[in-house]
This record gives sequence, C-alpha cells and structure tokens, in this order.
Amino acid sequence: MEGSADSGGLVALEPVVNQWVLDYFFHLYVDAFKNCRNEDFEQIRDMVSILIQRRLKVVTQNSRILLFMRFLSCIKEGEDLDCRFDEDKNETPLESAIAVLDLMKQEETFPADLIHTNQQMLKEAAVVYCIQKKQFSRAGNILKKHISNSRNTRKLRAELMHIIQERNVKHPMIANFSLCTVKEKIYDMFEKFVRNIPSFLLTLAQKDHADLKGESKGPLTPEKQPKQTPGNASPTGEPSTSATPDHLSLASQSKDVSSSEMDVGTGSRVSSKASAEEEPDTWSDEDSLFLDNSK
Repeated sequence: MEGSADSGGLVALEPVVNQWVLDYFFHLYVDAFKNCRNEDFEQIRDMVSILIQRRLKVVTQNSRILLFMRFLSCIKEGEDLDCRFDEDKNETPLESAIAVLDLMKQEETFPADLIHTNQQMLKEAAVVYCIQKKQFSRAGNILKKHISNSRNTRKLRAELMHIIQERNVKHPMIANFSLCTVKEKIYDMFEKFVRNIPSFLLTLAQKDHADLKGESKGPLTPEKQPKQTPGNASPTGEPSTSATPDHLSLASQSKDVSSSEMDVGTGSRVSSKASAEEEPDTWSDEDSLFLDNSK
C-alpha cells in the first residue's frame, strides 16, 4: 500500500513522541495542582490515563513521574473522605498518599528525609482532618494505625487521642488546620524534583513563544526549564535500560512498551451513610490510573 513505509516510520517514532507528551503533561499537571486549577488537573489526569495505554520510551523517570502524579491525585482528593484509591482498603485519600510515599522510597531520586517528612505530616493531617469533619471513630483508627507510641511521636499521639475522646473540634490544633496549607508545603518540598524533570516540548514551546515576541533567540535559563531532552528521547537515540520498579511493571529491556503493562493503582468511590461517624459502603466505580473526580 502506498505510504506504508512512511506509516511504519510514524509507528516507530510513536514511543518517542508519546514520551515527550507525557513529560509535558506532567508539568501541566503539577502546575494545575499548584495553582488549584481543579478542572485542568482532572482533564490532564484523564488524558494521561489514555496516553499511557500507548507505547512509551523506556526511561527510569516514567516510574517517578507516574508515582508522583498519583501522589498529587491522592492529595488533591484529600478533602473527600468518601474517595478510594484502593477498593480493597477502606482508606482515606491521605492514607493512600502515605502508601504511595512508601513506593516512592524505592526511588533513589526521592531523598529518604523528604519522604519521611511528608509521611509524618500526612499521618497527622489524615487524623486531624477526620476530627475536623467529626468522624472521630475513623480518626481514632487512623491514629492507631499510622502514629506510633514511639519517643518522637508519643506526645502528639496522646494529644490527638485526648482530642478524639473529648470530641473537641475547637481545639487549636483542629480549628487552625488547613488542608490547603498541607498542599502548599508538599509542593514546596517537591519543587526541586519537578524542575529536574525535563520537557522537550515545553522547552521548544517556550523558545518559540520567546522568538515570536522578539524577546530572545538564546537558550532558556535553567530556572525556567532544563535544557536536556527527556530520557535521551531523540528519534534516533537509544532508550534507558535502567531497571524500573516492579510496581510499574515496565519492561526495561525493550525499546518501547505498551502501558497496559503498567499497574499503578485502581480508583473507586464510596457512598456515605447518614451518620458521619459510620464507615461508608464501598462500590466499584472505574479502573484508571488516577481517580475520576466527577460527581
């Protein structure tokens, strides 16, 4: 068939182009999270869920990108205690975020102290937010599960337990709590990681935009965007052969891989009962990389 050779060339290039698009969407996704553009956040999440069904270049950074995107998705849904990211577990979104951090520990890119700091903050936030919403039974269960009676957390644990027993939502620790502040702190702590993920398409777009405005034809500064292309992802370059964590099931020895081989989690939703303190019933919603927040 005429044009079949060109068609074959396009197919061969698809993993490279898809990789560029994924890297670009990653930066859009984080920016939407940072600036609370919820509609953009959800739309980009849905597009990424479709994109990873196609072939991607095998680069180690994919596991970090997808894990971090899921982490942000859990944080973003933190206000909705009836959301589930694992239908087999009755966990709030913030608890799911703690579990994602456990997976991120395996990534050398994420410093252990950064992960630890975020986990401690999210464990406390998960308890406090449930108290704020007067779900005292759930708050107590989360407290017992995630905050140990060790020397470093004993005082905090005792204070939170007392607040739960007294059902004291007016306590300063509860009344002054803001999930928005938690989100801001998380972004600030991971900002360096985000900046270090290169985006070839974003670099080209920024340069083209600058050229059109007549501002500059020179290279972009590192503060605006890393200069290197993503994951050695030139059309003729070789992909990274670094091993990828098993939780993403990326076949690191092949040149490209269908993302149907990826397994990064299932989203589900639960319905609320009349009493806010009772555990909600779960029901299956849909399987996707990120939870669909449509109501």
